[in-house]
Amino acid sequence: MQMNPKRTMLAVCLGATMAFTGLTGCQTHGDRTAGRYIDDRMVARRVNGALSHDPVYKYPDVNVVTYDGIVQLSGFVDTADQKNKASAIAQSTEGVRQVVNSLVLKPHMPQAGAAGVINNDNRVTPTGSPTGRRLDATTTPPPNWNNANTNNYSNPNVPANQR
Repeated sequence: MQMNPKRTMLAVCLGATMAFTGLTGCQTHGDRTAGRYIDDRMVARRVNGALSHDPVYKYPDVNVVTYDGIVQLSGFVDTADQKNKASAIAQSTEGVRQVVNSLVLKPHMPQAGAAGVINNDNRVTPTGSPTGRRLDATTTPPPNWNNANTNNYSNPNVPANQR
């Protein structure tokens, strides 16, 4: 019986490939096995589905990430009640061991109306002062101002021999 070198090499390569794939196929994402990774993805999908099917609230700005059965909720919600409800929905979902609720309340913009109207009472001029009065070296200093610690060269209120 004569051995074919091509077949022998093919058999060795296939055997090495199978052994290498078998040893590394169980480890996929860091310290999670492929099965745990798939389970975590399924849990995240279940939580997302439960959040989107809630009859009272919808959660379009909520992200769900799962690691080893621990679900993290992040993103924005409108009310504190909505935040608490999202946490309760996630906790009641199958496969969830713990919930980390990192949801944040959305900042509310002021309503349009009287507060948003600019008139002469609330207008700020380009000088940065509501009155439009510039504050510079020719302005009379406040009464508690100490002339000894400042540059008086441009202040006309200080006599020339004291400048």
